[in-house]
Amino acid sequence: MEESLEQTLHVARAVDVYHVPPRAPNGWHSGEWLVTSKIFSGRLQVVSKGEICEVRLEDATSDTLFACCPISYGMRNQCVQAVADSSRFFVLRVEDATTRRHAFLGMGFTARNDAFDFNEALQRHEKFVERERASQAAAVNNSGGQAAAATSGAGGQARGTTASLSAQAAAKEVAGLYAHSGDLGLKAGQTMHIALKNKAPTTSNPLPGGVPILATPVGAGGLFKLAPPPNDLISGDPAQGLSAAFMQQAPSAAVASPAVSAPDPFADAGLLGGVKASPHAVGQAAVQDGGWAKFD
Repeated sequence: MEESLEQTLHVARAVDVYHVPPRAPNGWHSGEWLVTSKIFSGRLQVVSKGEICEVRLEDATSDTLFACCPISYGMRNQCVQAVADSSRFFVLRVEDATTRRHAFLGMGFTARNDAFDFNEALQRHEKFVERERASQAAAVNNSGGQAAAATSGAGGQARGTTASLSAQAAAKEVAGLYAHSGDLGLKAGQTMHIALKNKAPTTSNPLPGGVPILATPVGAGGLFKLAPPPNDLISGDPAQGLSAAFMQQAPSAAVASPAVSAPDPFADAGLLGGVKASPHAVGQAAVQDGGWAKFD
């Protein structure tokens, strides 16, 4: 970066310069600057010179330098300070180039746009210096990396060859372990048998004689609900239907003991699925041969 090269970043044609009182704990305030404290009116230039940015206060007629505020990289907020009560006024840290003595002077723009452009010029200079430093650091790193690569090139090549041979030997060993030349398929005529365990079927526990248990509860009249009577009880002769039902359930008992009288099938008419017998019909029943009832 050439220090002799100067670049003008901003020019303001009308600015005012003031004597300022000492800085208060809460910052600078332009309202405390008196009109009688104004010491100069002229032109302002922002000039970039290498990594140094200078704010120059000059006479607009004779181009004579009145004061200069040098700003090093990273010192902008210390050299140019904004006031707390206005965006058009700033406090500059001016310095004598010969004696290096410094002082703080107040400076104000007549137009708000000039104050905005002044701030933007200072920020643009900082970003330019930052990019230049980053590019220089990258160039140094690249040159150092190339030198290190050239120095370690031979050693790195030897290590790479050794690693390649080790990898090839390991690959051959793995291939030998998992290689299989036999045929695992079934030959012609071969069969395969699979034994399956049969599960015994589960059935309900029937009563003696083949009558299954009906587990449907009924009301207070009984514990279980009987199966519906044969169709003969509902369609025609109830005696014939009951005889057929008893003969199907216990035919051997009926033949072996003919003298035993059968119970009254109409003792509980509610258990016959809704068939009701009249008391008169029950009274006329008589026991005949074989122990079966006959109805007139």
